[in-house]
Amino acid sequence: QLWSDGFWAIYEYGKAIPGDVMTKQGQGRIAVRGYFEQDVQLSDMRRGDLVTLRMNYFPAWCAYHDGRQIELMDNEGLMAFVAPADGSYTISLRYPRYTSLTILALVTLAVSALLLYRLDSAPKRSRP
Repeated sequence: QLWSDGFWAIYEYGKAIPGDVMTKQGQGRIAVRGYFEQDVQLSDMRRGDLVTLRMNYFPAWCAYHDGRQIELMDNEGLMAFVAPADGSYTISLRYPRYTSLTILALVTLAVSALLLYRLDSAPKRSRP
């Protein structure tokens, strides 16, 4: 236990493996290129070994090696994949941006705000 205060406590797992990437053999690290893109840089890998990333699994993420998509899987809540080749290489992770849906949502919000403004500023009629 690292810290406690009444009902709250912070614990540390003593046998934790440090780093961004867990592999049976070889090493890896995550290089963040942006909010929607990350590179997993691997070295001394063996094809077929499980590579687990210290990030929550979410099925919308896609992974690519040499332009080909590789399958991502859930490994006890963490993102994982099977090493596609031997040696050192980079796996690109991408999260879909949904650009068209974002534009549609912003246009809908703008039109709704305009309609509410016009309804609010319209002259009020008195009842007879």
